[in-house]
Amino acid sequence: MIHKSKVLITLFTITGLLILACATNEAIKSRYELENKFYAIEKFLKDSQIKPELNNPEMMNQLHNLYRDFINQAYTSLDIIDSTPNPKEYNDITNMVFAATRQYSQVLFREMKYDSCLHLIDRLINGTSLKNYQKMTAYVSKGQTLQVAGRWDSAIVIYNYAVKNFYPPVSADSGIAYDLFNLPLHVFNIYQQTGDSLNARKYFVDAERYYQTLIKDFPESEFYVAARSNLARLYYNDGRWRQAIEQLSALVDSTGIINPSANMKIADIYAVELKKLDTALAIYDYIEKHLSSRDSLFKPVLLHKKSMVYLEKKQYTQTRAVLIELANQYPAYYEYYPTPQYIKARSFELEGNWSRAETEYKFLIENYPGTREAMSTHLYLAKKLGELGRRGEAARWREKAESYFNEIASQNRGTLKEATALSYRAEMFRQDGNWLSTAVTMTEIFDKFPQTEIGQRAVLTAAEIYRQKLNNSTKADSLVAQFRQSLTKTEEEWET
Repeated sequence: MIHKSKVLITLFTITGLLILACATNEAIKSRYELENKFYAIEKFLKDSQIKPELNNPEMMNQLHNLYRDFINQAYTSLDIIDSTPNPKEYNDITNMVFAATRQYSQVLFREMKYDSCLHLIDRLINGTSLKNYQKMTAYVSKGQTLQVAGRWDSAIVIYNYAVKNFYPPVSADSGIAYDLFNLPLHVFNIYQQTGDSLNARKYFVDAERYYQTLIKDFPESEFYVAARSNLARLYYNDGRWRQAIEQLSALVDSTGIINPSANMKIADIYAVELKKLDTALAIYDYIEKHLSSRDSLFKPVLLHKKSMVYLEKKQYTQTRAVLIELANQYPAYYEYYPTPQYIKARSFELEGNWSRAETEYKFLIENYPGTREAMSTHLYLAKKLGELGRRGEAARWREKAESYFNEIASQNRGTLKEATALSYRAEMFRQDGNWLSTAVTMTEIFDKFPQTEIGQRAVLTAAEIYRQKLNNSTKADSLVAQFRQSLTKTEEEWET
């Protein structure tokens, strides 16, 4: 009897091991098949990048089929495989599903198939056992998709959930997950820029609390520096200059010296926002004195900024002395950037030497073609010459400006130079009081460049014109909604 019991136990043990082996083998087989399919997708993507001619509707359909086939098979495998005896295989397949979903959702996003994209992300969130950073990424992507689809209220719900439930915002490599980290600042900026003052106040408080908590909870980490920087940016964007300076002043190295980049921003705030020009100059001088060899690129920037402060102080001879130093020590910088030449011209004008100023303005146009400064100077000369009573010359400069903007836009299609040229063409219409043409041109800039700062500024200007000048609040509201949809990318942290 005892012998029979031992035999039975042995048989049950062997049977159990065989079943476990079969299960393990099935898990390994499923993972192997999925790895091959995932490799095929990545090879397809690589080949399409090497050979752009492969990017046609037929090939895109093939890519869709590859992703759908892989994802469906992966979910079937996850339903069948028991994760307890097969943790590695189960985890590997989950990671592949996450990677494939992220890639495929980006394809669907670019094709503006937002409902399909949301379905894919929801399936990932609800149908897999994701790691924390993976689930965080999925929720942020869902929020961005809802936002660009025009479902802002739903996007905000998801953003709020992500900020609350994935704290601290840690990335896969244990660094800062900036897409989530920047969200509180990003949401405040959207409400502020769209004129929703009530929600802007609410989300200002939320963002302030979020970054202050990170500073308190992680004093000896990269979160501390990044949170201080974002808090400074939050205060700056809200016009709280002193509080922004306070946060930037806390960005110090081990010796207690303020980071040069942060100190530069402090000086800029004193110069531009607070009009504390002597304080700004003192900080610029301090930065220059304490520059290390690795910070040498700051030197021409410092001279540039100091010339602007001296111009503001009405010390025109000193302004030009600094510009001469800049041109002599850093000729490549002076030749590349047009702003120092503009400052030089402006110094002569403000000093009362219009003849020399006019020469310098024309030098700028000739030597910095296609730049923002050259475009603005075309319009400025037309306006100034008209004020001086030189009507014929003013009219000719007005015609030259229009032709110049059209030429730059035509020669640089699809680039930011085109956007800049169109913005000055819109400014020309604005000066003429042609509000409809101004708004139409500004909207055109946004339609062509919706993800750029110049495009986003343009659509807000267009919305304001439709609301205030053309009494078309419906069109204005529509443009504001489009602007909000375009802001899916969260702000990058200030470089400090």
